[in-house]
Formats: sequence, structure tokens, C-alpha cells
Amino acid sequence: MPITKKKKKKPAVKLSASQKREKRLKKKIRNREVAAIRGKVLGTDKLGPLFDMMLTDSIFERAKKVKNYAMLETFIEGAAPALSASDVAWIAAKYARENWNTVKILGDPDYHGSVFVLLDAIDKTKGGAVKIWNDYDAGKKGPLKTFCEETAYKVPKTDKTFQEHMTMFKGHFGVKRKKKKVPQFLDKAFKI
Repeated sequence: MPITKKKKKKPAVKLSASQKREKRLKKKIRNREVAAIRGKVLGTDKLGPLFDMMLTDSIFERAKKVKNYAMLETFIEGAAPALSASDVAWIAAKYARENWNTVKILGDPDYHGSVFVLLDAIDKTKGGAVKIWNDYDAGKKGPLKTFCEETAYKVPKTDKTFQEHMTMFKGHFGVKRKKKKVPQFLDKAFKI
């Protein structure tokens, strides 16, 4: 009978705290996946794709994956259970007020006609957006007044900010002017 060497037993590797945490998290995810499969089989899976990512993703990553109001309700129950429906409505209204130009004016197709009328008036006016802003600032008249009445646009305090808003509107609709590419430090004296 040939002589064989006995295999030595490897000592158990001690895991660090982070490795233990990762192992527990993987086990939780595996258990959640099994529960999700069982829920689909039983027809009780109402959580959808948010079910398996409650602890794995950051709160902002989960927020990006919300596609409809049912998923939004599930997200709020998991991420911020203390928020009531009125709290969520207040937060949405505050966000809409702070981002009125992008959320309401550019996001609502009913206001697009008013935006195009204002942009057309700026293009036809000698002096452009600054002239229109100065006319409004002097006597609250002109195409900017009409635009404000139709869209509830809040006129900024400076003409530069107004120009930036108009550039944003033009960029959204793809009518922003193209910048010329000009070489900056062209040395004509040494040109041969």
C-alpha cells in the first residue's frame, strides 16, 4: 500500500468587521431575492424592483429608479416613513417653486408658445435681452410683462441673470446660437 501524506487542515480564516458586514449583507440580499421570488409566485409582490435594493443602494440611487407613483409610495415608506402625504406635497411644491423655470415653464407644453413669443421678441429687438429687461425694469411693460403674466415667471434683479435664463430657454429648445471658433492669440506681425 502506497504511503500518502495526510492533508493538513487549514486554520479558519478570521474575517474582519467589514468582511463580516459584507457577508451578512449578501445573506440578506439572497434572502430578499428568495422572498421576492416566493412573493411573485404567490402574487403578493407589490414592491417591484425596489424590494431587493432597500439596503444595497444609496437613497439617491433608489430615488432614480422610481418610475411610477406606486414605486414612489414604496420608496417613501422605506426611505422616510415619517413623511405624510401632505409633507411630500409640500416638498414637491417647494422644489417646483425653486426650479420654476425648468419644472413648470420648460416642462409644461402649454407654456412653450409664450417662451417662443418672448424669444422671437428678443431676436427682433435691437439690444436683445438686455433691452427687453431694461424696458420692463423701467416701466413694467413690453413682451416680458406679457410673458410674466402668462407663465408666472419671476423677473430676476439683474439683466445678466435674465440673459442666462434666456440662454437656458434657447438651449432647451435647441435654438441657442453657435459660437464662432476664433483663434485667440493670432500674431499677425510675424506671419510670413
